[in-house]
Amino acid sequence: VATVAAGESPPPERRPVPGSDTFVWEFPTASGWHNIDTGPVPPSPTSSVTWTGSELVVATSTRLFAWNAQTGQWRELGGPPFVGRIVAIAAMGDSVMVVGEWEGERLSASVRLPTGAWTDHGQAPGTARALSPNRMPSMLWTGQRLLVATWGAQFDPATGIWSELERPAQFNSIFAATYTNPVWTGDQLVVHSPNPEAGFGYNADGSPSGELSIIGPDLVAPTGLIDDTLGVRMGDEALYLNGAGVTAAYSPTTDSWRLLESVPAFERSEGCPTYLVGLDDTAAAWPCWSSEGPVYLTDEGWEPIEGGPEIRCCIDQWTQVNGALLIWSSSTDTTNDPNAPHVNAKLWVPPEP
Repeated sequence: VATVAAGESPPPERRPVPGSDTFVWEFPTASGWHNIDTGPVPPSPTSSVTWTGSELVVATSTRLFAWNAQTGQWRELGGPPFVGRIVAIAAMGDSVMVVGEWEGERLSASVRLPTGAWTDHGQAPGTARALSPNRMPSMLWTGQRLLVATWGAQFDPATGIWSELERPAQFNSIFAATYTNPVWTGDQLVVHSPNPEAGFGYNADGSPSGELSIIGPDLVAPTGLIDDTLGVRMGDEALYLNGAGVTAAYSPTTDSWRLLESVPAFERSEGCPTYLVGLDDTAAAWPCWSSEGPVYLTDEGWEPIEGGPEIRCCIDQWTQVNGALLIWSSSTDTTNDPNAPHVNAKLWVPPEP
């Protein structure tokens, strides 16, 4: 178990062991903010994070580290077998896909978490934008394949090979499927493009599931729901938040849309919305860099998340861990960041509904 030496003050997420001077890690369950030890992870100019279902994997520009949410322990996974800067990672079962860039090429490799063994998979498809539009993950694991709908590619761990992902004509443009990130709903991968008539789905094995219902005109702001939109999985639906604060959910089961409460006092600005993360049956967002703070979705609409860390646009990485929001922040930019070099992590546990 993870322990704290005698005499130290444990953070709230650790409890004392009866009859001893040590403390045992417990994953936080109390609603609110909690500090997470960043362990051996050094400050880095770029970071990527992914949740495997049991471990948080963090990539610096050159190395990977894994944090076990049950034990609170960190371990280093080393770096990929290719030369280059890591630009994106994605969990896929008991492995993690790593994509890097070097002299204009996109290279890929995977690491098995149980053993730490690396496998080189050669050149990967796409560009940095295609792999992570709007800072949102686009390499999505279905349980069978890793699908990259933004660039029309898929990876099969059984063969270790990248192959083409069939795309309809409306997604042949480089821009068509990169403004709104794909969403894996647990049943299919759904993709909606800036073209309001374009919607397409994929099954877990990468085969097309057909066209999706287009969003109705009564569900969009004057700017359109799909323009500058972030999408995440929330329950069995795809939740979308657009650049005007309009929120809607798409159900692949019924192939239908529903309008939710918009973000209150939303001030439209370039690069907004900034962050959106699905947290099981709810979601958390930072609507815009000018917003007072993050918000989360309830049955009554968006509510503020009180307290929390200072949030920095384009530096922080957001993900869900055990249904909670984790914000990972790291920087080595001493010119523009007065706190650099730094690395820290905060976890927010939603209140009970």
